[in-house]
Amino acid sequence: MNIWLYLYFPDLYLHSFHQQQAGPFALLELRGGQHYVCQRNTLAANAGIEVDMPLASALCLCNDLQTSLLDPHKAEQLLQQQALWAYRFSAQVCLDQPQGLWLEAASMQNLFGGVSALCQQIQQQAEQHQWPLQIAVGYTPAVAKVLAVNNGGKIQQLPHPLERQQLRLDNQQQLRHLSIAQLGLAESHQLALQRLGVHHYHQLLKLPLSELASRFDSDLIHWLMQLSGDKPTTMTFFQPPLDFCDEALFIHEVEHINGLLFPLRRQLSALSAFLHKRQLAIDHVSIQLKHRQQADSPQEDSYWLIRFARAEFRQQELTQLIRYQLEKKTLAAPVREMVLKVREFVSQQPEQTDYWPDSAAHNREHGQQLLNRLQARLEHNQLFRLTSNADARPDYAWQALQAEQGYPEKNSHRVTSPNGRPLWLLAQAIPCEKPDNIIAGPERISSGWWQHGQQQQRDYYQVIEQQQDSQRHLWVFRDASKQWFIQGYFS
Repeated sequence: MNIWLYLYFPDLYLHSFHQQQAGPFALLELRGGQHYVCQRNTLAANAGIEVDMPLASALCLCNDLQTSLLDPHKAEQLLQQQALWAYRFSAQVCLDQPQGLWLEAASMQNLFGGVSALCQQIQQQAEQHQWPLQIAVGYTPAVAKVLAVNNGGKIQQLPHPLERQQLRLDNQQQLRHLSIAQLGLAESHQLALQRLGVHHYHQLLKLPLSELASRFDSDLIHWLMQLSGDKPTTMTFFQPPLDFCDEALFIHEVEHINGLLFPLRRQLSALSAFLHKRQLAIDHVSIQLKHRQQADSPQEDSYWLIRFARAEFRQQELTQLIRYQLEKKTLAAPVREMVLKVREFVSQQPEQTDYWPDSAAHNREHGQQLLNRLQARLEHNQLFRLTSNADARPDYAWQALQAEQGYPEKNSHRVTSPNGRPLWLLAQAIPCEKPDNIIAGPERISSGWWQHGQQQQRDYYQVIEQQQDSQRHLWVFRDASKQWFIQGYFS
Protein backbone atom coordinates (compact mmCIF):
# COMPACT_ATOMS: atom_id res chain seq x y z
CA MET A 1 0.00 0.00 0.00
CA ASN A 2 1.42 3.37 -1.05
CA ILE A 3 0.34 6.80 0.15
CA TRP A 4 1.96 9.80 -1.49
CA LEU A 5 2.70 13.34 -0.39
CA TYR A 6 3.33 16.04 -2.94
CA LEU A 7 5.32 19.09 -1.88
CA TYR A 8 4.73 22.01 -4.21
CA PHE A 9 7.04 25.04 -3.85
CA PRO A 10 5.41 27.96 -5.70
CA ASP A 11 7.99 30.31 -7.25
CA LEU A 12 10.86 28.26 -5.85
CA TYR A 13 13.51 30.01 -7.94
CA LEU A 14 12.19 33.44 -6.95
CA HIS A 15 12.31 32.67 -3.23
CA SER A 16 15.88 31.43 -3.49
CA PHE A 17 16.97 35.05 -3.92
CA HIS A 18 17.98 37.02 -0.88
CA GLN A 19 15.18 39.62 -0.96
CA GLN A 20 15.70 41.79 2.10
CA GLN A 21 14.57 45.35 1.25
CA ALA A 22 14.06 44.35 -2.40
CA GLY A 23 11.82 46.36 -4.70
CA PRO A 24 9.62 45.03 -7.51
CA PHE A 25 11.38 42.00 -8.94
CA ALA A 26 10.57 39.50 -11.72
CA LEU A 27 12.18 36.43 -13.23
CA LEU A 28 12.27 36.23 -17.00
CA GLU A 29 12.09 33.28 -19.37
CA LEU A 30 13.23 33.38 -23.00
CA ARG A 31 10.61 32.16 -25.49
CA GLY A 32 10.91 32.61 -29.22
CA GLY A 33 13.52 35.33 -28.92
CA GLN A 34 11.44 37.44 -26.48
CA HIS A 35 11.55 37.68 -22.68
CA TYR A 36 8.42 36.91 -20.65
CA VAL A 37 7.73 37.15 -16.92
CA CYS A 38 7.59 33.67 -15.35
CA GLN A 39 7.72 34.58 -11.63
CA ARG A 40 7.39 37.87 -9.74
CA ASN A 41 7.33 39.02 -6.14
CA THR A 42 4.44 40.69 -4.30
CA LEU A 43 5.53 44.26 -5.06
CA ALA A 44 5.68 43.49 -8.78
CA ALA A 45 2.25 41.82 -8.65
CA ASN A 46 0.82 44.89 -6.88
CA ALA A 47 2.14 47.00 -9.76
CA GLY A 48 0.01 44.97 -12.17
CA ILE A 49 2.68 42.66 -13.55
CA GLU A 50 1.34 39.23 -14.43
CA VAL A 51 2.95 35.91 -15.30
CA ASP A 52 3.48 35.42 -19.06
CA MET A 53 3.55 39.19 -19.60
CA PRO A 54 6.21 40.42 -22.08
CA LEU A 55 9.11 42.31 -20.53
CA ALA A 56 8.31 45.48 -22.48
CA SER A 57 4.77 45.57 -21.08
CA ALA A 58 6.05 44.92 -17.55
CA LEU A 59 8.52 47.83 -17.77
CA CYS A 60 5.71 50.11 -18.93
CA LEU A 61 3.76 49.30 -15.78
CA CYS A 62 6.78 49.50 -13.44
CA ASN A 63 9.84 51.39 -14.66
CA ASP A 64 11.92 50.48 -11.57
CA LEU A 65 11.33 46.73 -12.04
CA GLN A 66 14.43 44.62 -11.38
CA THR A 67 14.80 41.44 -13.41
CA SER A 68 16.90 38.32 -13.66
CA LEU A 69 16.94 35.56 -16.25
CA LEU A 70 15.88 32.12 -15.01
CA ASP A 71 18.68 29.56 -15.32
CA PRO A 72 17.21 26.03 -15.83
CA HIS A 73 20.38 24.40 -14.48
CA LYS A 74 20.20 26.39 -11.25
CA ALA A 75 16.48 25.69 -10.98
CA GLU A 76 17.27 21.97 -11.08
CA GLN A 77 19.94 22.40 -8.40
CA LEU A 78 17.49 24.26 -6.17
CA LEU A 79 14.96 21.44 -6.41
CA GLN A 80 17.70 18.95 -5.55
CA GLN A 81 18.46 21.00 -2.43
CA GLN A 82 14.80 20.77 -1.45
CA ALA A 83 14.90 17.01 -2.08
CA LEU A 84 17.91 16.74 0.21
CA TRP A 85 15.96 18.59 2.92
CA ALA A 86 12.84 16.41 2.36
CA TYR A 87 14.92 13.23 2.58
CA ARG A 88 14.76 13.47 6.38
CA PHE A 89 11.00 12.82 6.20
CA SER A 90 10.91 9.88 3.77
CA ALA A 91 13.31 7.31 2.36
CA GLN A 92 11.67 7.59 -1.07
CA VAL A 93 11.78 11.06 -2.62
CA CYS A 94 11.20 11.78 -6.30
CA LEU A 95 11.85 15.07 -8.11
CA ASP A 96 9.13 16.56 -10.31
CA GLN A 97 10.64 19.45 -12.23
CA PRO A 98 10.50 22.34 -11.86
CA GLN A 99 8.90 22.95 -8.44
CA GLY A 100 7.63 19.74 -6.86
CA LEU A 101 8.60 16.63 -4.89
CA TRP A 102 6.86 13.31 -4.25
CA LEU A 103 7.35 11.62 -0.87
CA GLU A 104 6.23 8.10 -0.03
CA ALA A 105 4.36 8.35 3.29
CA ALA A 106 2.78 4.97 4.06
CA SER A 107 5.99 3.49 5.51
CA MET A 108 6.59 6.60 7.65
CA GLN A 109 3.26 6.63 9.49
CA ASN A 110 4.40 4.84 12.63
CA LEU A 111 7.65 6.82 12.83
CA PHE A 112 5.91 10.22 12.85
CA GLY A 113 2.67 9.19 14.53
CA GLY A 114 0.47 9.41 11.45
CA VAL A 115 0.37 11.16 8.09
CA SER A 116 -1.15 14.30 9.62
CA ALA A 117 1.73 14.64 12.10
CA LEU A 118 4.22 14.09 9.28
CA CYS A 119 2.61 16.85 7.18
CA GLN A 120 2.60 19.23 10.15
CA GLN A 121 6.31 18.71 10.77
CA ILE A 122 7.10 19.33 7.11
CA GLN A 123 4.97 22.49 7.09
CA GLN A 124 6.52 23.82 10.31
CA GLN A 125 10.09 23.35 9.10
CA ALA A 126 9.23 24.95 5.74
CA GLU A 127 7.86 27.98 7.63
CA GLN A 128 11.10 28.22 9.63
CA HIS A 129 13.00 28.45 6.34
CA GLN A 130 10.38 30.89 4.97
CA TRP A 131 9.59 28.60 2.04
CA PRO A 132 6.05 28.89 0.62
CA LEU A 133 4.80 25.32 0.52
CA GLN A 134 1.57 23.65 -0.60
CA ILE A 135 1.23 20.03 0.47
CA ALA A 136 -1.36 17.35 -0.26
CA VAL A 137 -1.91 13.64 0.39
CA GLY A 138 -2.98 11.34 -2.43
CA TYR A 139 -3.60 7.67 -3.03
CA THR A 140 -1.69 8.06 -6.31
CA PRO A 141 1.21 10.40 -7.15
CA ALA A 142 -0.87 12.16 -9.84
CA VAL A 143 -3.74 12.89 -7.43
CA ALA A 144 -1.36 14.26 -4.78
CA LYS A 145 0.22 16.56 -7.36
CA VAL A 146 -3.10 17.94 -8.71
CA LEU A 147 -4.40 18.63 -5.19
CA ALA A 148 -1.14 20.26 -4.01
CA VAL A 149 -0.75 22.53 -7.05
CA ASN A 150 -4.34 23.73 -6.63
CA ASN A 151 -3.95 23.93 -2.86
CA GLY A 152 -6.99 21.66 -2.62
CA GLY A 153 -5.62 18.92 -0.40
CA LYS A 154 -6.08 20.67 2.92
CA ILE A 155 -4.36 18.61 5.58
CA GLN A 156 -6.98 17.71 8.14
CA GLN A 157 -6.77 15.32 11.07
CA LEU A 158 -6.43 12.10 9.10
CA PRO A 159 -6.98 8.79 10.92
CA HIS A 160 -3.98 6.76 12.03
CA PRO A 161 -3.22 4.41 10.46
CA LEU A 162 -4.51 5.91 7.23
CA GLU A 163 -6.17 3.36 4.95
CA ARG A 164 -5.64 3.78 1.20
CA GLN A 165 -9.27 2.97 0.35
CA GLN A 166 -10.57 5.70 2.66
CA LEU A 167 -8.01 8.13 1.24
CA ARG A 168 -9.17 7.26 -2.28
CA LEU A 169 -12.76 8.17 -1.46
CA ASP A 170 -11.66 11.47 0.11
CA ASN A 171 -9.42 12.32 -2.87
CA GLN A 172 -12.15 11.63 -5.40
CA GLN A 173 -14.45 13.95 -3.50
CA GLN A 174 -11.78 16.68 -3.52
CA LEU A 175 -11.16 16.23 -7.25
CA ARG A 176 -14.80 16.37 -8.29
CA HIS A 177 -15.09 20.14 -8.13
CA LEU A 178 -11.81 20.95 -9.90
CA SER A 179 -12.09 22.50 -13.33
CA ILE A 180 -10.45 21.03 -16.42
CA ALA A 181 -7.86 23.85 -16.30
CA GLN A 182 -6.79 22.69 -12.81
CA LEU A 183 -5.98 19.12 -13.84
CA GLY A 184 -2.65 19.95 -15.47
CA LEU A 185 -3.80 19.09 -18.98
CA ALA A 186 -2.34 20.55 -22.16
CA GLU A 187 -4.17 23.60 -23.54
CA SER A 188 -5.18 21.67 -26.66
CA HIS A 189 -6.84 18.99 -24.50
CA GLN A 190 -8.61 21.64 -22.41
CA LEU A 191 -10.08 23.34 -25.49
CA ALA A 192 -11.20 20.02 -27.00
CA LEU A 193 -12.92 18.94 -23.78
CA GLN A 194 -14.64 22.31 -23.40
CA ARG A 195 -16.05 21.92 -26.91
CA LEU A 196 -17.59 18.66 -25.71
CA GLY A 197 -19.20 20.51 -22.81
CA VAL A 198 -16.80 19.10 -20.19
CA HIS A 199 -15.72 21.79 -17.75
CA HIS A 200 -15.13 19.88 -14.48
CA TYR A 201 -13.50 16.63 -13.47
CA HIS A 202 -16.75 14.97 -12.36
CA GLN A 203 -18.13 15.52 -15.88
CA LEU A 204 -15.03 13.92 -17.34
CA LEU A 205 -15.56 10.81 -15.19
CA LYS A 206 -18.88 10.16 -16.91
CA LEU A 207 -17.20 9.67 -20.28
CA PRO A 208 -15.92 6.13 -21.01
CA LEU A 209 -12.17 5.91 -21.61
CA SER A 210 -12.81 3.97 -24.81
CA GLU A 211 -14.74 6.92 -26.23
CA LEU A 212 -12.08 9.41 -25.14
CA ALA A 213 -9.39 7.22 -26.68
CA SER A 214 -11.08 7.49 -30.06
CA ARG A 215 -11.11 11.30 -29.88
CA PHE A 216 -7.82 12.16 -28.07
CA ASP A 217 -4.20 11.08 -28.15
CA SER A 218 -2.62 8.72 -25.64
CA ASP A 219 -1.20 11.48 -23.41
CA LEU A 220 -4.63 12.45 -22.08
CA ILE A 221 -5.67 8.83 -21.54
CA HIS A 222 -2.46 7.98 -19.70
CA TRP A 223 -2.86 11.02 -17.41
CA LEU A 224 -6.46 10.13 -16.55
CA MET A 225 -5.41 6.55 -15.82
CA GLN A 226 -2.70 7.85 -13.49
CA LEU A 227 -5.29 9.95 -11.65
CA SER A 228 -7.53 6.93 -11.18
CA GLY A 229 -4.66 4.64 -10.19
CA ASP A 230 -5.12 2.29 -13.16
CA LYS A 231 -1.67 3.19 -14.50
CA PRO A 232 1.44 3.76 -12.34
CA THR A 233 3.30 7.04 -12.55
CA THR A 234 6.86 6.70 -13.85
CA MET A 235 9.19 7.86 -11.06
CA THR A 236 12.94 8.02 -10.57
CA PHE A 237 13.83 8.24 -6.91
CA PHE A 238 16.30 10.76 -5.61
CA GLN A 239 19.69 9.54 -4.38
CA PRO A 240 21.32 11.89 -1.85
CA PRO A 241 24.73 13.13 -3.03
CA LEU A 242 27.90 12.39 -1.10
CA ASP A 243 28.76 16.08 -0.85
CA PHE A 244 26.97 19.27 0.17
CA CYS A 245 26.40 22.34 -1.98
CA ASP A 246 24.04 25.25 -1.31
CA GLU A 247 23.68 28.45 -3.35
CA ALA A 248 22.42 31.87 -2.29
CA LEU A 249 21.38 34.34 -5.00
CA PHE A 250 21.17 38.08 -4.40
CA ILE A 251 18.79 40.56 -6.00
CA HIS A 252 21.04 43.44 -4.92
CA GLU A 253 24.77 42.89 -5.15
CA VAL A 254 26.40 42.59 -1.73
CA GLU A 255 29.21 45.07 -1.15
CA HIS A 256 30.01 44.38 2.54
CA ILE A 257 30.86 41.24 4.49
CA ASN A 258 27.89 41.76 6.84
CA GLY A 259 25.55 41.30 3.88
CA LEU A 260 26.72 37.69 3.57
CA LEU A 261 25.89 36.69 7.15
CA PHE A 262 22.10 36.41 6.86
CA PRO A 263 22.03 34.01 3.86
CA LEU A 264 25.00 32.18 5.35
CA ARG A 265 22.96 31.32 8.45
CA ARG A 266 20.33 29.65 6.26
CA GLN A 267 23.01 27.70 4.41
CA LEU A 268 24.65 26.56 7.65
CA SER A 269 21.25 25.50 9.01
CA ALA A 270 20.83 23.20 6.00
CA LEU A 271 24.42 21.97 6.38
CA SER A 272 23.95 21.22 10.09
CA ALA A 273 20.80 19.19 9.37
CA PHE A 274 22.68 17.34 6.61
CA LEU A 275 25.48 16.45 9.06
CA HIS A 276 23.16 15.53 11.92
CA LYS A 277 21.17 13.04 9.84
CA ARG A 278 24.35 11.30 8.69
CA GLN A 279 26.28 11.52 11.99
CA LEU A 280 29.04 13.47 10.25
CA ALA A 281 31.13 16.52 11.08
CA ILE A 282 33.41 18.84 9.10
CA ASP A 283 36.78 20.45 9.70
CA HIS A 284 36.62 22.90 6.78
CA VAL A 285 34.17 24.55 4.39
CA SER A 286 34.65 26.20 1.01
CA ILE A 287 32.87 29.46 0.12
CA GLN A 288 32.74 30.59 -3.50
CA LEU A 289 31.76 34.20 -4.22
CA LYS A 290 30.64 35.05 -7.75
CA HIS A 291 31.25 38.72 -8.52
CA ARG A 292 29.79 41.20 -10.95
CA GLN A 293 31.17 40.63 -14.43
CA GLN A 294 32.20 43.67 -16.44
CA ALA A 295 33.22 43.58 -20.09
CA ASP A 296 36.25 45.82 -19.62
CA SER A 297 37.59 44.10 -16.47
CA PRO A 298 36.11 40.64 -15.80
CA GLN A 299 36.38 39.73 -12.12
CA GLU A 300 37.33 36.17 -11.20
CA ASP A 301 35.38 34.34 -8.51
CA SER A 302 36.72 34.43 -4.95
CA TYR A 303 37.36 31.13 -3.15
CA TRP A 304 37.67 31.09 0.64
CA LEU A 305 38.73 27.93 2.45
CA ILE A 306 37.81 28.13 6.15
CA ARG A 307 39.37 25.55 8.46
CA PHE A 308 38.50 24.53 12.02
CA ALA A 309 40.88 23.22 14.65
CA ARG A 310 38.38 20.51 15.60
CA ALA A 311 35.57 18.95 13.56
CA GLU A 312 32.17 20.55 14.20
CA PHE A 313 28.56 19.90 13.16
CA ARG A 314 26.38 22.25 15.27
CA GLN A 315 24.83 25.19 13.45
CA GLN A 316 25.42 27.73 16.21
CA GLU A 317 29.11 26.90 16.50
CA LEU A 318 29.63 26.78 12.73
CA THR A 319 27.99 30.20 12.37
CA GLN A 320 30.12 31.68 15.14
CA LEU A 321 33.39 30.26 13.82
CA ILE A 322 32.80 31.34 10.23
CA ARG A 323 31.65 34.79 11.33
CA TYR A 324 34.96 35.27 13.21
CA GLN A 325 36.94 34.41 10.09
CA LEU A 326 34.78 36.51 7.76
CA GLU A 327 35.60 39.57 9.88
CA LYS A 328 39.18 39.28 8.59
CA LYS A 329 38.13 39.07 4.93
CA THR A 330 37.52 41.81 2.38
CA LEU A 331 35.43 41.61 -0.79
CA ALA A 332 37.33 42.03 -4.03
CA ALA A 333 34.14 43.18 -5.80
CA PRO A 334 30.35 43.21 -5.23
CA VAL A 335 28.91 39.70 -4.85
CA ARG A 336 25.90 38.47 -6.81
CA GLU A 337 25.95 34.82 -5.70
CA MET A 338 27.45 32.79 -2.82
CA VAL A 339 28.03 29.02 -2.90
CA LEU A 340 28.79 26.95 0.22
CA LYS A 341 30.47 23.61 -0.53
CA VAL A 342 31.70 20.68 1.56
CA ARG A 343 33.33 17.72 -0.16
CA GLU A 344 35.02 15.91 2.74
CA PHE A 345 33.53 14.76 6.02
CA VAL A 346 34.61 13.04 9.21
CA SER A 347 32.57 10.86 11.53
CA GLN A 348 31.12 12.39 14.64
CA GLN A 349 32.68 11.09 17.82
CA PRO A 350 29.75 10.99 20.26
CA GLU A 351 30.65 10.78 23.89
CA GLN A 352 28.58 9.51 26.78
CA THR A 353 26.34 12.26 28.08
CA ASP A 354 27.55 13.59 31.41
CA TYR A 355 25.63 16.29 33.22
CA TRP A 356 28.29 17.00 35.86
CA PRO A 357 29.75 20.45 35.07
CA ASP A 358 33.31 19.46 36.03
CA SER A 359 33.40 16.08 34.31
CA ALA A 360 36.19 15.16 31.91
CA ALA A 361 33.80 14.97 28.94
CA HIS A 362 32.34 18.37 29.78
CA ASN A 363 35.77 19.97 30.09
CA ARG A 364 36.96 18.30 26.87
CA GLU A 365 33.99 19.68 24.94
CA HIS A 366 34.65 23.20 26.21
CA GLY A 367 38.35 22.81 25.42
CA GLN A 368 37.59 21.89 21.81
CA GLN A 369 35.15 24.77 21.54
CA LEU A 370 37.80 27.18 22.85
CA LEU A 371 40.39 25.77 20.44
CA ASN A 372 38.08 26.33 17.46
CA ARG A 373 37.31 29.89 18.48
CA LEU A 374 40.96 30.73 19.06
CA GLN A 375 41.93 29.53 15.62
CA ALA A 376 39.01 31.45 14.09
CA ARG A 377 40.32 34.63 15.72
CA LEU A 378 43.97 33.99 14.87
CA GLU A 379 45.76 33.15 11.65
CA HIS A 380 46.09 29.58 10.43
CA ASN A 381 49.74 29.26 11.54
CA GLN A 382 49.43 31.03 14.91
CA LEU A 383 47.85 28.30 17.04
CA PHE A 384 49.76 25.22 18.17
CA ARG A 385 49.44 22.47 20.74
CA LEU A 386 51.98 20.20 22.40
CA THR A 387 52.61 16.50 22.20
CA SER A 388 55.30 14.38 23.82
CA ASN A 389 58.28 12.66 22.24
CA ALA A 390 59.95 9.45 23.38
CA ASP A 391 63.10 11.21 24.58
CA ALA A 392 64.43 11.54 28.13
CA ARG A 393 66.05 14.95 27.46
CA PRO A 394 63.64 17.75 28.46
CA ASP A 395 64.69 19.87 25.46
CA TYR A 396 63.57 17.13 23.05
CA ALA A 397 60.71 15.55 25.02
CA TRP A 398 57.98 17.61 23.32
CA GLN A 399 57.05 19.07 19.93
CA ALA A 400 54.57 21.64 18.66
CA LEU A 401 51.76 20.63 16.28
CA GLN A 402 49.37 22.85 14.39
CA ALA A 403 45.95 22.90 16.02
CA GLU A 404 44.19 20.80 13.35
CA GLN A 405 46.93 18.14 13.19
CA GLY A 406 46.28 14.78 14.80
CA TYR A 407 48.56 13.25 17.38
CA PRO A 408 51.16 10.81 15.98
CA GLU A 409 49.81 7.25 15.96
CA LYS A 410 52.79 5.88 17.88
CA ASN A 411 52.49 8.54 20.58
CA SER A 412 48.84 9.46 20.82
CA HIS A 413 48.83 11.19 24.21
CA ARG A 414 49.17 14.79 25.26
CA VAL A 415 52.07 16.25 27.14
CA THR A 416 51.54 15.69 30.84
CA SER A 417 53.59 16.87 33.75
CA PRO A 418 55.67 14.04 35.29
CA ASN A 419 56.33 14.22 38.99
CA GLY A 420 58.84 16.93 39.75
CA ARG A 421 58.82 18.50 36.26
CA PRO A 422 57.07 21.67 35.10
CA LEU A 423 55.08 22.08 31.89
CA TRP A 424 56.61 25.50 31.20
CA LEU A 425 60.00 24.71 29.68
CA LEU A 426 62.23 27.33 28.13
CA ALA A 427 63.25 26.94 24.50
CA GLN A 428 66.80 27.90 25.52
CA ALA A 429 68.13 27.38 29.04
CA ILE A 430 69.17 30.58 30.86
CA PRO A 431 72.49 30.69 32.81
CA CYS A 432 72.10 31.50 36.50
CA GLU A 433 73.99 31.57 39.78
CA LYS A 434 74.22 28.58 42.08
CA PRO A 435 70.88 28.47 43.93
CA ASP A 436 70.65 28.78 47.69
CA ASN A 437 67.23 27.28 48.39
CA ILE A 438 67.08 23.80 46.82
CA ILE A 439 63.89 21.96 47.83
CA ALA A 440 64.14 18.78 45.73
CA GLY A 441 66.71 16.86 43.70
CA PRO A 442 68.98 15.93 42.23
CA GLU A 443 67.46 14.01 39.29
CA ARG A 444 70.21 12.88 36.96
CA ILE A 445 69.59 12.71 33.22
CA SER A 446 72.34 11.26 31.04
CA SER A 447 71.21 10.73 27.46
CA GLY A 448 71.83 11.60 23.82
CA TRP A 449 75.15 9.80 23.57
CA TRP A 450 74.07 8.36 20.19
CA GLN A 451 73.84 11.89 18.64
CA HIS A 452 77.08 13.69 17.95
CA GLY A 453 77.20 16.92 19.93
CA GLN A 454 73.80 16.34 21.59
CA GLN A 455 74.85 14.32 24.62
CA GLN A 456 73.54 15.63 27.93
CA GLN A 457 74.63 14.85 31.46
CA ARG A 458 72.71 17.00 33.91
CA ASP A 459 71.51 17.06 37.52
CA TYR A 460 68.07 18.69 37.88
CA TYR A 461 66.78 20.44 41.02
CA GLN A 462 63.66 22.25 42.21
CA VAL A 463 64.51 25.66 43.57
CA ILE A 464 62.65 28.45 45.35
CA GLU A 465 63.93 31.89 44.34
CA GLN A 466 63.03 34.67 46.74
CA GLN A 467 62.09 38.03 45.15
CA GLN A 468 60.99 41.29 46.72
CA ASP A 469 57.26 40.55 46.99
CA SER A 470 57.00 36.99 45.74
CA GLN A 471 58.69 33.70 45.17
CA ARG A 472 59.42 31.77 41.99
CA HIS A 473 59.45 28.00 41.77
CA LEU A 474 62.20 27.08 39.29
CA TRP A 475 63.50 23.94 37.66
CA VAL A 476 67.28 24.24 37.25
CA PHE A 477 70.14 21.95 36.32
CA ARG A 478 73.88 21.69 36.69
CA ASP A 479 75.81 20.38 33.72
CA ALA A 480 79.03 18.37 33.56
CA SER A 481 81.12 21.56 33.71
CA LYS A 482 79.42 22.60 37.02
CA GLN A 483 77.52 25.48 35.36
CA TRP A 484 73.94 26.25 36.48
CA PHE A 485 70.97 26.97 34.17
CA ILE A 486 67.23 27.62 34.48
CA GLN A 487 65.29 25.00 32.46
CA GLY A 488 61.69 25.91 33.31
CA TYR A 489 59.11 27.36 35.70
CA PHE A 490 56.46 25.76 37.87
CA SER A 491 53.06 27.46 37.98
